[in-house]
Amino acid sequence: MPLLGVLAAGQSCQGGVPVVDPPLHLDAGLLVDSGRTSISDVVTIDSGCAISTDRGKLRSSNILFVIDRSGSMACNPPEDGQSTESCATFPVKLFPALPSKWDLARSAIESAVDELRTAGTVRLGLSMFPKDGSLCTVTTEPDIPIATLDTVQLGKVTSALEQTQPFGETPLAGATILGYAHLLERMRKGELDGQTFVVLVTDGYETCKRDEIQKLLNNDVPNALHLLGVRTFVIGAPGSENGRAFLSEIAVAGGTEADPKCTFGPNADQGNCHYDMTETLDFSADLLAALTKVNAEVLACTVDIPKPPAGGAVNLEEVNVLVNGESRPMKNVGACSKTDGWRYSSDLSSIELCGNTCRAAKQPGAEVTVILGCPTLIQ
Repeated sequence: MPLLGVLAAGQSCQGGVPVVDPPLHLDAGLLVDSGRTSISDVVTIDSGCAISTDRGKLRSSNILFVIDRSGSMACNPPEDGQSTESCATFPVKLFPALPSKWDLARSAIESAVDELRTAGTVRLGLSMFPKDGSLCTVTTEPDIPIATLDTVQLGKVTSALEQTQPFGETPLAGATILGYAHLLERMRKGELDGQTFVVLVTDGYETCKRDEIQKLLNNDVPNALHLLGVRTFVIGAPGSENGRAFLSEIAVAGGTEADPKCTFGPNADQGNCHYDMTETLDFSADLLAALTKVNAEVLACTVDIPKPPAGGAVNLEEVNVLVNGESRPMKNVGACSKTDGWRYSSDLSSIELCGNTCRAAKQPGAEVTVILGCPTLIQ
């Protein structure tokens, strides 16, 4: 697993700037690249600019899939000719030769999970609702408890999905609340470090305990985000048309709204803050595309900003990042997925590696170095 190393030196900088050739120049308090990109262009041990020693890792990720396996998932998607109304009346495939929503969802989830496995920094679990053979019962423990996503865990997830048959109602609130409770328990035991996500996939609205809806929206989802740091992604499969407002509200409360300008309500079928698949013409492809976007969040390369040995705050204008000994410039603008280098997280608490820098950092044996005390190289 890639290591994060923070180099140290005991001398002071000459005027706060390392001596290099060609010279670097300051612009608005930040160091601007003059064209050289090797480690010696940023800092050397002898230059005396590095002030901190620390070691760590790229942050790992924990993800709990909470999947709707209710009876309506046994229907064909609307794109194949079975309407939501028809499915609600008689929840079986109208066209037996064509795949059901469950078949398509299972395939897309398996593909997404397999992609996550290749990262080597992911723990994953699976919880399906309702409990097998019941109408509205939810389990206190996930069907597949969260564990390192290796080939063994992948096999468990794949087997569970392929052995599942849709049945029952939609106890969405209870399943999600118990998912958070499981994550909290694991965190208290110190078993889940790094960033944590819940991915909720459903084709409907809460149908078992409607009195749990406000508790979910007003307490559990926001508490999971703000107290535990758990972000909740929401995917509404075909059939969730009348749950758009509800599902969008979960996404907003869970810190994953699709757009800051998105809205939901006042009508039950109004909401565009979650991944809405209700009008898709290709449920399988669109679901996989949504899961791919979720994966990009889960697999983000994030490292903590180390603390200086003397304590106090880090000067964010004196931080540099190197991967395998090569300096990577800080990026001021642009989406992280479309650029190369690094940037600060929105709350300035960590460093996000972008583009080729992220890919290089995830290679076996790669080393990430964060240097404190030298003016930042930016581009």
